[in-house]
Amino acid sequence: AEAARQAGEEGDGGGGGGSGEDGLRSELQAAEEAAAEAAGMATAKDDDDDDELLVYSVESAEGGGGEWLVPADSDAELPPTSRRSLRGAVGSAGGRSLVGFLRMQLAPDASVGVEAAQWLRLEPPESLCGSCAARPEPDSALCRAQVSLGPRLWWSGMLLLFLCGTGQLYRGQKRRRKFRPPVVRGLLLLLGLVLLLIERCDVPQRSCSEWPFLYAGFEDSRALAHGSDVYLFSNHEDCHGGRRVVVSRLRQTEGGQLEQAVAWQLSLEDGMPLRPTEKNWSPFVHAGELHLSYSLEPHVVLRCGWSGGGCAVAHNTSSPFLQTYRALGQELRGGSPYAELRDGRRLAAAHVKDDAHEPALYGTVFYLLEAEPPFRIVSLSPKLCISDREVEIAISARCALQYVTGLVVNEATNAALVSFGELDVRMKGAFLPLDRLLALAETHRLESDEHGDETTSSECAAEGVGLGGGGSDHGLYSRA
Repeated sequence: AEAARQAGEEGDGGGGGGSGEDGLRSELQAAEEAAAEAAGMATAKDDDDDDELLVYSVESAEGGGGEWLVPADSDAELPPTSRRSLRGAVGSAGGRSLVGFLRMQLAPDASVGVEAAQWLRLEPPESLCGSCAARPEPDSALCRAQVSLGPRLWWSGMLLLFLCGTGQLYRGQKRRRKFRPPVVRGLLLLLGLVLLLIERCDVPQRSCSEWPFLYAGFEDSRALAHGSDVYLFSNHEDCHGGRRVVVSRLRQTEGGQLEQAVAWQLSLEDGMPLRPTEKNWSPFVHAGELHLSYSLEPHVVLRCGWSGGGCAVAHNTSSPFLQTYRALGQELRGGSPYAELRDGRRLAAAHVKDDAHEPALYGTVFYLLEAEPPFRIVSLSPKLCISDREVEIAISARCALQYVTGLVVNEATNAALVSFGELDVRMKGAFLPLDRLLALAETHRLESDEHGDETTSSECAAEGVGLGGGGSDHGLYSRA
């Protein structure tokens, strides 16, 4: 919303202007005031002395993610206004996640409609905790030792204790003295062995509402509309400390609010093992069926049911050109859901993780999928920077960590609406010209020759084609 509001301002070298921009600016300013009044959001000043709207910025050193965990023993329905009061929330047993969100819509007249900010209450599915039905009780010193040693060392120690005890009894029987210390030592060792064996380390299964999760709930949510329903794809910690992709189906109440109807964990049914941390699955719909890009190189596409969480690998393609990213220490990861174009192709954003830096940098690329299975990646852009400045390179400090999670397009009005995280502390929206975005997404074209081998052609977009301003005739699209 902030970036879209700034799109209506007359900038230095921004180019364009007019009543359409003024109307968009007024509309967004009114929406911002309503959102701030509804949720108590604050306005701050950035380094450039421009007004900047901080939307639910609840990041802190004690917790991550633009959401807040309400402990199970708390009656609070909204997060605290102070960041300091977040301390102690992360890692508390049970609770529910409150995720702040704005609903934005591309209107036919190329304006952006923004509703007042709302809170969405989410609870994890019980399947996240089902695999931990029996675990060593963490409050017992004996059970903690059993966990740290592992079953092999633990039972080896039990065997050694048994041999030592029986050995002491055997030595005591050979002695003729009335007082035989080896017998006493042997009996004590065997008694200790019995006590260790009868110690119960298994505890009854605890529900997800009682589990002490390390992270504060749902993270990196991506929304997908299908029919009259909205599905939210997020990642959430499981009881082993890993991350799993969870789908929440949302419904609209009579008062127009969104609420969670049901949630389930996604899993693979064809034997393909899941990694300890699973996230960044990008959803799309084809022929009425739910598909998700599991990874981009190789491009593994899953086909999943609309309920239950069962998924199977449907397609698997690879590209020598995309393999060079990993070879250069750049990892392509999923970003936004896919937006389908008139010609059937699908546009999406991905983030490129640059592990050569510490901490890692995150860049943004936009790419296109072919219309039909196996949904090969046919082209992609260079690293881009979503900015309100006329010129800004993708490796600038302001663009060092951009993470796109939402994308909606309207070809009739040549508009794309993008939501993205910036520096892991705030969420922003950008109103972009779709034709220029597609031109950039077609920079590197991945094609096949008559033998089926991949050929790559790269052509820079025409001069002036970018996401910033500078001599554009696109009016309100002249700036991101």
